[in-house]
Amino acid sequence: MERLGEISMSLVSIIVPIYNAEKTLSRCIESLIKQTLWDMEIILVDDGSTDGSADICNLYSQNDSRIIVIHKKNEGVSKTRNAGLKKVTSDYVLFVDSDDYIEHSMCEVLYKEIINTKYEVVMCGFERRFIFNGKVKRSEIILPGIQSVGNMREFEDNWCNLYKKSFFNAPWGKLYKVDYIKKNNISFEEELDCGEDLLFNLEVFGYINKIAVVNEPLYIYECTEKESLTTKLDLKKEHNDKYLYNTTLNYLDKMNMLKACEGEVARIYMRSCFRTFEQILLLENGLDSNEKKMHIKNILSCKETKKALYSNQTKSLESYIYLLILRTNSYSIVSHFTKIRFKYKMFLRKGFNFENQEVSAR
Repeated sequence: MERLGEISMSLVSIIVPIYNAEKTLSRCIESLIKQTLWDMEIILVDDGSTDGSADICNLYSQNDSRIIVIHKKNEGVSKTRNAGLKKVTSDYVLFVDSDDYIEHSMCEVLYKEIINTKYEVVMCGFERRFIFNGKVKRSEIILPGIQSVGNMREFEDNWCNLYKKSFFNAPWGKLYKVDYIKKNNISFEEELDCGEDLLFNLEVFGYINKIAVVNEPLYIYECTEKESLTTKLDLKKEHNDKYLYNTTLNYLDKMNMLKACEGEVARIYMRSCFRTFEQILLLENGLDSNEKKMHIKNILSCKETKKALYSNQTKSLESYIYLLILRTNSYSIVSHFTKIRFKYKMFLRKGFNFENQEVSAR
């Protein structure tokens, strides 16, 4: 690696939050060190892993001087990403999750695009790889027809499509201008266990309305059968869903886009409600029948759900069905539909039918 000594300043920093990722970490790091853009720093932030992840990080750092390793106690992904941001020395930053990987040209392609446009953010498409029973199904998520969003009118016209396709739901797949993030004190909200990525991007796009778009699936997002199924009850999810819904509506109101986009946000909120219902009804979670009914009733009667039901104006069949079921306010109907919906989702996954489905970030 004679070229390492030639580096005077990195062009791009890559932050990788890591927790017990020994099975996928080497693949992730290999995809970073083999980038066609050589001048970069790779910041591996080990969030108190208890498997072999820390050793893997240390081994790679010994062989590549571009790699910086941070070992810290386990505090969650938001604090881990924020710790990485504090170490960034480049002008641009990219986030990669440790169980994902990127195409070898990704950094170079995004760097050239952000330099050419002089925008604060450039994003690319991604490929989802779903693994079930050893079989792999690939689906590309891109935004054909959008090359860049260069003014407020274009931002308003495309916001719903970007939101619907989950482009705001993750920090990965984007190259951010670092001084813009630091100047506006933008960071990941550390008190949230879910949805902190969306809030980070809402903060970013609360100050700008320009986005460069590269319609190539350069980021590889991988999901296994085990990861795709809900495995535990998250008691904070109900609170997080409400908080994210209200925060997103406040953001749209501030950007004067509430009327155009409120219905899409309501649809995503309703979908998230049913994911919570799945956790309550279908998991071994220690809740008895009365407690399950109480949790679901609380969601059905809360002000956020009521607002979503009467503000949703999307035309999709999914929204229409959610509206019909939730408006019954019936525990029995909601619970039966949730079980049917879950079985249908599993059938689609086993059948690898991903056409026209959206992808949600982890």
